[in-house]
Amino acid sequence: MQKIVSLGFLFILVHFTIHAQKEGIDVKISSHSFIIYHINPDAIKAINSMPNKQNRKVVVGKMISQSEFDIICEKLSWISELEIARHNEQIKNISAISNLKSLQRLKINTSKASKESPIDLGPLQNLSLLSTLDFYGTHVTNTEALGSLNKLQNISFYKSAINSISFLENTPEIRQLSLYGFEHTFEDYRPVANLKELKSLNIYMNEQAIDQKLVFLKSLSNLRQIKMSDNPNLTSLDFLENNSNMEEIHASWCTGLSDFSALTNMKKLKILFLRSTQLENLDMLMGITTVTNIDISKTRIKNISFLKNCSNLSSIKISKTQIKDISPLFNCRKLKRIELSSNIPNEQIKRLKSLNPKMRIRVLD
Repeated sequence: MQKIVSLGFLFILVHFTIHAQKEGIDVKISSHSFIIYHINPDAIKAINSMPNKQNRKVVVGKMISQSEFDIICEKLSWISELEIARHNEQIKNISAISNLKSLQRLKINTSKASKESPIDLGPLQNLSLLSTLDFYGTHVTNTEALGSLNKLQNISFYKSAINSISFLENTPEIRQLSLYGFEHTFEDYRPVANLKELKSLNIYMNEQAIDQKLVFLKSLSNLRQIKMSDNPNLTSLDFLENNSNMEEIHASWCTGLSDFSALTNMKKLKILFLRSTQLENLDMLMGITTVTNIDISKTRIKNISFLKNCSNLSSIKISKTQIKDISPLFNCRKLKRIELSSNIPNEQIKRLKSLNPKMRIRVLD
């Protein structure tokens, strides 16, 4: 007989587990999730008896077999949020997921099996409530099936080696899109141009991230964040020129990047990472007041006067540059971390330190 151990009381469920056998736990149940290590009739009955079960995430453990996964999708058809845990080697087919008509959020986390046989996304095509998809380190195929999911708002293909993003032409509500990785083989970013509501884009390490292919993104105007680091063949930020409300740009290690003129109208920038680029100056940001975190180390920049009015600046990295004057930072009373080169006069470093004794200062040659 199974044993239920409860640490909660009255109507407040803090945490309890279902012990299906003496040597281990089959299911962990908390106020926000069901973590399933193995499935059996008693566990299914216990889970289905829980109040507000549809509001809790269901996590399928890494030891769950294909047949167990199929049973979970059949017997717990009310699931609204599902995660296949990291390094599951058994689940190779998600056909049974088509039973989950209430599914809104899905994450497949580092599926080992998918490296040999990419997971077919076809079973997702009729799950009309899906709003969030996260394929983390999981190879997938048949992305075209996602074109019918018009409620999609967040989707991530982190190192997922996809060959097509054409489905984006039919999913205009997407706000966040991650195409992180160098294994993707889709042709270009043309379908992304359809995402007029897009706020966050990640194209880190994309082989496709070259000027000629990024030009399709010029029609986007609502971007607030872009992560595009480690794209050495990119030379210009021109494709971002229509995004005056941009708040974060992550473009470090874009070693060929030399044209930063698109920053001119970005007066709301908070985070700017341009480490190891061809940056020479940021005069186009003169008068900006919003920057909180900036990394311009290993560049050719000589002057940081554009930061003198950034009273909320908390972190700056300017090591291995030709900057010799950090007096513009004396007005940055919230500065907590700074990384600089030894060519800065000691007097200025001491003055800066006196503004905040708890400030962390690293001097790098």
